[in-house]
Amino acid sequence: MAEPRRRAADVVIVGLGAAGGMAAARLAASGLTVVGLEAGGRYTADQFTVDELANDRRQWLVQGKTSREVPTVRLSRGSAAAPPVRRQLMMNGVGGSKIHSGCGSVRLMPWHFRPRSETIARYGRSALPAGSTLTDWPFGYDELEPYYDKVERMFGVAGQAGNLKGEIQPGGDPFEGPRAQPFPLPPLRRTGWNLLMERAARDLGWHPYPPPAAVNSLPYDGRPACTYCGSCTHNGCWTDAKGLIQLTGLPEAERSGNLTVVTGARVTEILTGRDGRATGVAYLAGGRRLEQRAAVVLLAGFVYENVRLLLLSRSPAHPRGLANRNGQVGRHFTAHALRMTFGEFAGREMNTWSGATGQTTAVSNFNADNFDHADLGFIGGGRIAAVMEKKLLTAARQPPPGTGRWGTAYKNWLATGLRSMASVAVTVDEMPHEAAYLDLDPSHTDDEGVPVIRVTRDWIDNDRRQAAFLRHRAEEWLRAAGATKVWHSPDVVQNVVAHAYGGTRMGDDPRLSVVDQWGFCHEVPNLGILGPSTFPTASGLAPVLTIEAATWRTADHLAANWHTRTR
Repeated sequence: MAEPRRRAADVVIVGLGAAGGMAAARLAASGLTVVGLEAGGRYTADQFTVDELANDRRQWLVQGKTSREVPTVRLSRGSAAAPPVRRQLMMNGVGGSKIHSGCGSVRLMPWHFRPRSETIARYGRSALPAGSTLTDWPFGYDELEPYYDKVERMFGVAGQAGNLKGEIQPGGDPFEGPRAQPFPLPPLRRTGWNLLMERAARDLGWHPYPPPAAVNSLPYDGRPACTYCGSCTHNGCWTDAKGLIQLTGLPEAERSGNLTVVTGARVTEILTGRDGRATGVAYLAGGRRLEQRAAVVLLAGFVYENVRLLLLSRSPAHPRGLANRNGQVGRHFTAHALRMTFGEFAGREMNTWSGATGQTTAVSNFNADNFDHADLGFIGGGRIAAVMEKKLLTAARQPPPGTGRWGTAYKNWLATGLRSMASVAVTVDEMPHEAAYLDLDPSHTDDEGVPVIRVTRDWIDNDRRQAAFLRHRAEEWLRAAGATKVWHSPDVVQNVVAHAYGGTRMGDDPRLSVVDQWGFCHEVPNLGILGPSTFPTASGLAPVLTIEAATWRTADHLAANWHTRTR
């Protein structure tokens, strides 16, 4: 039996990560009463230490993942699903997974919003991979640009403009869409590794730039500058130099009295009335089942949790799951499977141990349609980036082929080769297709006995060719910089990843999508979905800035159209 309900709110938000936190901050600022339900707790700077064993190997931030709800995986329909071999850093907590990220904050390029139309216009319809469900976004770059700018100023993103009001700027990314203003902060400081790879890229005729990051290069908004401790990823910031919603946005919203944050609240069902509209949510907290009623429900968990909640929320009005009349919930799933290419520089100390992940030299020459795809056998691309923050224990597990993991050869490599090893990260824009989807696993449950999500996904030929092409570019780049030995991380499909997309696709056609361009369900107009589960495509870039910008846009729309949405 449900415990007594909490007082009804205007809006209840499920999850207070990058998406839910931004929505809570903006809606509370507009005067609406908001309740934010977060399955995890709160984290503060004094909990984070420069400890690779605890952070990277034991992954203490992941241990609190609610009720062991990590999805199961399989490569194809009909094969058995099993838990993933590797855990990914996805966490519960106010602020979400951005807490332990490098906070890369890059805009998508204009092409990424119109990949289908642009591909057909340049190469013809036959260039679209068989079985792909590639589509355009229901809005374009120009629509999101003002919100990109708002988020960059809110968090103090550090970067170098490449296209300012249509004029290409020296030192930035010439392929980026036009921006109205420069970045609020200059790029993070450059390192010898950054500059070495910058020179090599220019020698190859490429266009290197320092990619933007929501990490303070200078003190900003009362937060200190980065100390370049070398422990950004798998860890929160011990000085609060990262631009995070729990530091900027949520405190102001709570002080306004319009936002109530409830931690340790695991939402289990979206409640609906006889008319099929959302009426609130049910959640578990402190061993009790509680209900939170609201005029509008915003679902802001990660991709897997958003889909899971919709499929679990069945009712007479929604027998196939909420907002799933056309069977689109769980479809069009795709992801980034990060690949690494390593180079060894003949005993030269590369000094990539320290420094933030955001201290990077990147090139976009091979992303989107910035290069000619004719006769390559794939469309799309990705970013390649020469990264800092080499972790000792992690790097030691990536010796060149033939070295082994023990014995004299391995010890000799640890003494010399490891110090001269550096890496290039390859992010691939994988294609949504018919055989990649999410559903409820009929055999595996969490600790509460509730089915977990099952991921069915394998790479298609487009993705394999794309990845091989980008790895060749990464190897070419390292050798141009002087690497005497180059090797790659294993090419293994990792289906549960921290950069995942789709499952509740946005679009104009209810037959082919779950939500409209604002993130509200076609079938349930007062139920909104936020975050990358609504993204029609993946892109070859990190998603967080687009998550935040799109959420701000949705919050503005909801506040301006409140009476229409709640009728």
